[in-house]
Amino acid sequence: AQDEAREIASLSISELTSIRNDLTGAAAFSDAYASAVASASRADIPAAVARLNHEMFELPASQTGAYYQAVETRPELVCHERKLMFLDYENGDVTLAAKRLAKYWEDRLEIFGPDRCFLPMTLRGAMRDQAMPMARRQIWQPV
Repeated sequence: AQDEAREIASLSISELTSIRNDLTGAAAFSDAYASAVASASRADIPAAVARLNHEMFELPASQTGAYYQAVETRPELVCHERKLMFLDYENGDVTLAAKRLAKYWEDRLEIFGPDRCFLPMTLRGAMRDQAMPMARRQIWQPV
């Protein structure tokens, strides 16, 4: 633990910022949201999200349990902006976006378990205690 603390303390501000962005996806999230909003007109956004919500209801309960648990416990993690990113990724195909969204939450639950799945994807949330192991495995690379 002391070696890890020393290693973290030796990093520059630029390296720490890069690590944070890599681990939290902060830059990628804002870029993806900007892209999703740009690809849909403001009038289309509520309708698109409503169609996605309806499609989520149509999926089998066995595929949507983790998603609905997130909706109930951490609605900010399944807000319109995040749903728009799934729609944008699937080029507006609501059925594919719903399946991808459900799979995302099922995978997240499997990977992080029920204790951390519904926490924000940050170093203080679901990724706590992961910075140094990820650095050792070279999952990220400072830019």
